Amino acid sequence: MRRAAQPLILVPMLYRVTDQDELQEVATTTMVDENLYESRTEDWVARRPEVLGESLLLIGRQIQLDQGKDRIDLLALDKSGNLVVIELKRDWVGGTADLQALRYAALVSQWTLDDIRRQAEDHWKSVGVDRGTFIQAVEEFCEETYELNAAQRIILAGRDVKPRLGSMALWLRSHGIDVRVVAISLFKDGEQLYLQPQVVIPPPSETPLQATIAIGSSDKPWLIDGKTWHLEQRCSAKGREIVERIVTLIAEAVPDADGPDWAQKHYIAWRSGMKTWARVATGANQARLTVDGLAQSPAEIAKGMGYAVFAEEADLAEKLALGSSVALIPDGRIRFTIKSSSDLEGERAMVLCDLLRESWMGFTGEEASTQPDDLDETDEGA
Repeated sequence: MRRAAQPLILVPMLYRVTDQDELQEVATTTMVDENLYESRTEDWVARRPEVLGESLLLIGRQIQLDQGKDRIDLLALDKSGNLVVIELKRDWVGGTADLQALRYAALVSQWTLDDIRRQAEDHWKSVGVDRGTFIQAVEEFCEETYELNAAQRIILAGRDVKPRLGSMALWLRSHGIDVRVVAISLFKDGEQLYLQPQVVIPPPSETPLQATIAIGSSDKPWLIDGKTWHLEQRCSAKGREIVERIVTLIAEAVPDADGPDWAQKHYIAWRSGMKTWARVATGANQARLTVDGLAQSPAEIAKGMGYAVFAEEADLAEKLALGSSVALIPDGRIRFTIKSSSDLEGERAMVLCDLLRESWMGFTGEEASTQPDDLDETDEGA
């Protein structure tokens, strides 16, 4: 006789408080018992995707892939701009759900900006939601340092999780695949249904995925080892090379700056006293260097660096198609978006060092100190 699968979690209890201040247990039920189809779960999650344990921007439902052979239940963007494949089951989450989701994530990993924009705009139009332009919606929702589709994630949700799938999900997480599993419990009180979601993977005591892989038990790993957090968790090999090059150039150009301070979640900082002079927002394949105190215009700086000028009014396709660029951001600071470490070599490196010294002078009113090696050369020349 085959043994029934045991649930991964204990179903939480729900109680009604009576007029006599007593507790009466509310009965549990299931989608199957209530003759509800999987599409009802999709309806609920589509209206309130935060029930899956985080803020998500929904961009599609029942999306056909691989010439119609496969369909993604729901597709969303997270705050970092990653595509999130969401697979929902009305009963147990098991069987081939994990393999399906992995296949879907692999397929959408190849999507271009135009693919994502077209999918989102078509979906919003079909459900009658006005979010303005795609770029407006994304920039309003995502964090400042987002990169569109730099990575893909998976969320599996259903009544409960088969232990075999739970083991697979934990194994995938240990190998750097961001999988979240959510158990959705139903309760029934008369004719009224109640839904209670619970994130079971990662467990509540577990740190975010990036921290779990390499850093330890803190839920703020950047405070424990910020350098590892930025270079190994937020950056790919390409992003790391860019960030390390910027850190080196700042040290050479402005040794007086207090930094680098790695202990922020999204950026590295350099300060003068208590004020931040420069910061580098780290990302998978690029870095954004922002400095204060520069009087030159973005056009002048871009010409000297051989970069493009970042135009805020340009559409998203134009923005993402740019190579390394320079922009004036609303608070008056200059931002360099650097997409290749080769854009920080040779003459460009020397120009950037001059700009960093000029920026430091404009910010502090003091000239940056000369590097010791340069001092020795000056002494020998005298």
